[in-house]
Amino acid sequence: MNNKLKNFIKKYYRKFFNFKIWLYKEVLSDTNLVGSPNINSPTLFTGAGKVVIGENVAFGYYPSPDYFELYTHIEARNKTAEISISDGTIINNHATIIANAEKISIGKNCRIGANFQCFDSDFHGLKVQDRDNPKAIKNKPVKIGDNVFIGNNVIVLKGVSIGNGCVIAGGGIVTSDIPPYSIAAGCPVRIIATLEDEHEQ
Repeated sequence: MNNKLKNFIKKYYRKFFNFKIWLYKEVLSDTNLVGSPNINSPTLFTGAGKVVIGENVAFGYYPSPDYFELYTHIEARNKTAEISISDGTIINNHATIIANAEKISIGKNCRIGANFQCFDSDFHGLKVQDRDNPKAIKNKPVKIGDNVFIGNNVIVLKGVSIGNGCVIAGGGIVTSDIPPYSIAAGCPVRIIATLEDEHEQ
């Protein structure tokens, strides 16, 4: 393919992609969104609850994987649900963050890798007879502190607190609290090392 044709295709694909970003935010999104995030890839904000975004928060990153193919899903599902993402945090492509009834809070200046998933709920009862029983659903808030670095393909489950300055290695499933300035890895994650608090050196 010659360069002229290649540049023509890239130019108009970029226009289409920018339209897709606009479509997800301005047409398809239907939640109470507070703040003006930097949206670099298609991102849907939905649900009956509230999503609060701080200053200089960004969704999507080029040229990380899934930039063109997939979208990010931010959902505060019910009226009591809230998602809060604080100043300076960057979330890579294809994240899924769903607060069913509680609050999911992500602190300042976090760096979160591609395919991140975070939930405040199991969304179904665990016993067979309770799978479709709304009263059996368990919801617990999630808190991710400031300056947390989360690798690709990490899942954070309900009720978890991740302390300031932590590193969560790629592919980890976080099922319990992680103290500040810890490095955690595995499935489920466990602490494999600690970091010094730079503010206390």
